[in-house]
Amino acid sequence: MTFRHLLVHLDKSEASAGRADVAIALAKSFDAKLTALYAVCDPDVPSLNSQDRYVFVARAAGKAEAAFRLHANARGLAVVDWHSDIGANDTHVSRAVVLRARTMDLVILGQFAPRDADGSVPAALIEHTVLHSGRPVLIVPHGGHFEATGHRVVIAWNASREAARAVHDSLPLLALAEHVTVLAIGPGRRDDEESDPIDPAVLVQHLAEHGITAAADRLVVDAGHPLEKLQSYLADSGADLLVMGAAGQQLGRLALRRSLARKMLAQMALPVLLSY
Repeated sequence: MTFRHLLVHLDKSEASAGRADVAIALAKSFDAKLTALYAVCDPDVPSLNSQDRYVFVARAAGKAEAAFRLHANARGLAVVDWHSDIGANDTHVSRAVVLRARTMDLVILGQFAPRDADGSVPAALIEHTVLHSGRPVLIVPHGGHFEATGHRVVIAWNASREAARAVHDSLPLLALAEHVTVLAIGPGRRDDEESDPIDPAVLVQHLAEHGITAAADRLVVDAGHPLEKLQSYLADSGADLLVMGAAGQQLGRLALRRSLARKMLAQMALPVLLSY
């Protein structure tokens, strides 16, 4: 199993360059085809029926394409595919990304930065893509350099459907990693439990069947501050990639399940691969 075709979403932000670096590095690692999609929202774009719209699109996208191709070529990737789509609203942009993503092995998006938002990228682009594309999505933080991502990987494991999907979607990355940790996240095991429902050793054994050596660890969390504990663990372990289910960690309450992944994306310090 490998990645043969990657998609990276680009926009007007300075963070696009860092996101492109991650995508280029991954494409080289897997000898995969890389497609760049420049999709942004501009409410001033004329109607779809106006010929002026295509002139506007060509000028904006042309500058972005030239910069990206020069960027990729300087990093040793001479052949890339390019598409552009400038829409008048968030729905148009999100739909363009989702439709293109459905025929890709991995989608690379950028973390949404509220302070730098100019309306060109939908605030819910990540959530919309993860939920509707059916593909794994790698989110790159808007600050920092992450070209070497994927050497030390932590899997946030709670035995949920979403976590299982994320693990199997990330197998190509796990196979290349230098160190993989299966981190069981959940409440402490009760004395009256006959078995451990999130035993990380079970997944470690499964990964071994794929030729992937992984270590097992556990992070006991309650309804208090699961995000802070997870972030502290990631920092202490030197992780450069987190793999997790998009619905968050299954801690017994729907609100917590749906908030952890979102909070992580808002405060992320390393790339996160999400699947749903």
